[in-house]
Amino acid sequence: MSIPPHDRGKLHRPCSISATPTSSALLLVSPPPRNPVDSFLRYEGHGSLFLAPARSDALETYPARLRDPMDAFFVSWLARLDELRSDLLAALIHRPHLILPAVDAILDHYREYRDARARHADADVLDVISHSWLTPFERTFLWVAGWKPSLAFRLLFHEGGDGGRDGCLLWPDQRTAMEELRRQVVAAEHRISEGLAEAQEAMASQAVLGAVRAGSRNVSARAAAADVVARALRAVVSAADELRDATLRQVVEILTPAQAAEFLALAAELRLRVHRWGLRRNG
Repeated sequence: MSIPPHDRGKLHRPCSISATPTSSALLLVSPPPRNPVDSFLRYEGHGSLFLAPARSDALETYPARLRDPMDAFFVSWLARLDELRSDLLAALIHRPHLILPAVDAILDHYREYRDARARHADADVLDVISHSWLTPFERTFLWVAGWKPSLAFRLLFHEGGDGGRDGCLLWPDQRTAMEELRRQVVAAEHRISEGLAEAQEAMASQAVLGAVRAGSRNVSARAAAADVVARALRAVVSAADELRDATLRQVVEILTPAQAAEFLALAAELRLRVHRWGLRRNG
């Protein structure tokens, strides 16, 4: 007999997360590992991750940043992400009636980041692809100007240190839906990666090369060639952003509210921790 989705959250804690009311975050103090995602998922060799409000020093700025409005926006956005993560945990522990509002708030926050990057891409799409406001360490994890959508499934189905599964405890129908969604997302990622490769190859097209060789003799040709490449890159970034949004939305729809809150808190903690590792390595 299947359990109604709204009752499932009452029967188990879906993700391997536990929360503590302590005032400081349990953040890694050693140098960042070679693969921080795997280290994060296998924290201290077991499936439990103790989440608490992050210390303020986790949100320090990278010295090379704060050069333009996007840099300043990201610093404030990251600080707000930490606050929303704490709101999710507080709702899970003390205020269950606030779980849905907390989930909606953090989803809106991610959309705000996407909208800011989209506006910036209209002016400088190459800067959006490179994410100059991140530390070099953080940029190593970018996929088409953002996080890779299939990472969501690594958080849901990660393997424990002993090779066993210790990710979210999903009901059979949820697991089936997640596996199908994962296959669709991976296929879409491949198509978008191919589109990015085609856009990059366009930089070596005859029209672009001819405009470059013409130099100052044909400014209009150079501008037209640059516009063609920029439009192709913006289209690929937009497709990647749509896939990120769709993946997050569909994952949350499959999960119960409590599961969604824990999943989003875990994802936010990973984002904050990678940022902290980046500051330590590159600061």
